[in-house]
Amino acid sequence: MINSKKKGFTIVELVIVIAVIAVLAAVLIPTFSNLVKKANISADTQAVKQMNTALAIESVDKKPSSDAEVIVLLEKSGFNTEEGLIPVTSKHSFYWHKGYNVIVLVNNETNTVVFPVDNEELVSSFANDVNNSELVFNLKDTNNTIKVGGVICNSLYDAIDAAVDSGEPVVLHQNVTVLCEGIDEEITIDSGESVTIDLNGYTIVNESTYELPAAICNNGTLVIEGDGQVLCPQGYAIYNEGNLTINGGTYVGGLQTICNQSGNVTINDGTFRNSSDTIVVANFEAAVIVSMNYDENTDTPATLIINGGVFESTIEKMSLIIVATENSHLEINNGTFNALNEALDGSFGDIQCKPGIQGSSIIRGGTFNACINGHSTTINGGIFNENIILDDSTISGGTFNCESVLLDNVEYLK
Repeated sequence: MINSKKKGFTIVELVIVIAVIAVLAAVLIPTFSNLVKKANISADTQAVKQMNTALAIESVDKKPSSDAEVIVLLEKSGFNTEEGLIPVTSKHSFYWHKGYNVIVLVNNETNTVVFPVDNEELVSSFANDVNNSELVFNLKDTNNTIKVGGVICNSLYDAIDAAVDSGEPVVLHQNVTVLCEGIDEEITIDSGESVTIDLNGYTIVNESTYELPAAICNNGTLVIEGDGQVLCPQGYAIYNEGNLTINGGTYVGGLQTICNQSGNVTINDGTFRNSSDTIVVANFEAAVIVSMNYDENTDTPATLIINGGVFESTIEKMSLIIVATENSHLEINNGTFNALNEALDGSFGDIQCKPGIQGSSIIRGGTFNACINGHSTTINGGIFNENIILDDSTISGGTFNCESVLLDNVEYLK
């Protein structure tokens, strides 16, 4: 009779095999890991060499002044920068040192330069320089840029040009400072050009003390959208002679936040107010928004249409929020209007509606915590919580909670 029973491994034998495997793993895994790390370091070293070669070639005429410019140069040289420049070696980063105009591979755990190491001065000073945000830049984040159609641009000026050519919106991924000493250096959309700017949570600011600077000058067609800010503490946040549409954001100006000279402005949303350190210039009215057309021979008034937003004046002894005068059409459909100071008694008017011969003013809605001084103005609706002065006007609706209403030749319509 044949015995069909098969003999298996004993527990001792299995323990011995597992122990042998464990010993081999303990010996081989670190060796394998070291080989992988060396291979990764070698690949990253080659990448640094290639990037520095490209950087040197592109910097012959002019060295880059920001990490955004470095990203643009590398992108032009064929590097994929869309998701950032990240080494394959873990716990390492690519840094650009602005002082030396060199890209280095850095061990993040020790803040030491791995490659290149031939510049002893750079290697020895890097540990201190890495904390200087104006000198050393980690290239892992390419969001610190301005993009048009996903393409990185050197500056907002270049982005505007690219947007005009492509029709794609300008999307901010960094704050932009406009340093200008004259109108030719301001961010300008020329006549015939059409541009959309998505603030994307960032800020455009002009901190110049040049007389009446502007953050943006629009002579073409400009749409601004997204959260963010446009600031010019000593001048105009936006100077407009074209077609301007604002769909969001915060706007702060000095003399005038929005100055509409013979153009068309539509405001759908946003917050608009004066700068607290406004300098009032002689012969110029300080207000949040001014809309006018000084050309008496034109048949086309400057147009200001407000469909929403918050409008606040904080300048002491000058509480003007909106001035619509000199051949202008003002249309207020909604919004909140706040005069936050108590320097004036309202006799001058926080909102001046005096459109001139070619213009008109109509208020259909909104909440007015500010005085209104209107001529040839039609009021169809709205909530009025402050004093009103009207002449040659028409009232057909609205809620009036104001203490004082001064009327001269005003018609009431039911």
